[in-house]
Amino acid sequence: MIDIKTLREKIAEIRAGIPEIKKVEFLVTDDELANVMGDHKKEDGLLLCAVVPSYGGFGEEDDSGYKSYLQFFLCEKVDLKVFKNQNDYIDTLQRISEVVKPFVKTFFTREDCLALDLDRDSLNIDAFSRKAQCMGYSIEVDAKSYIDF
Repeated sequence: MIDIKTLREKIAEIRAGIPEIKKVEFLVTDDELANVMGDHKKEDGLLLCAVVPSYGGFGEEDDSGYKSYLQFFLCEKVDLKVFKNQNDYIDTLQRISEVVKPFVKTFFTREDCLALDLDRDSLNIDAFSRKAQCMGYSIEVDAKSYIDF
């Protein structure tokens, strides 16, 4: 079970290694993204929002534990009316996707004490636009922790 303190430390480590991420916010639910983006300005650059994990159990007797459900948004505020054509729109997603790659790679790296036991099969990355006046990517991944109940 990934606690909030560990997640905050991992996010701080990632932010230090990816200078394109200008600001980090923690959300309790993904619905709060609209509130955060209301205060965020286009000039503020790329924003990383980390949703506080939700948890579930898995397994039986000797093979059981917790599953942590993690969700992140890498996004920036945009005014879709200023895009001259579809290429501007796609270029924005391309630029953000170039930050998604090192972000995800850092999460799967096991070289530090904050390495998380992530389930690679659960990784899901979805592009979005027109969500709370921003566009970017939603990143979801699960982590398993084996313990005795």
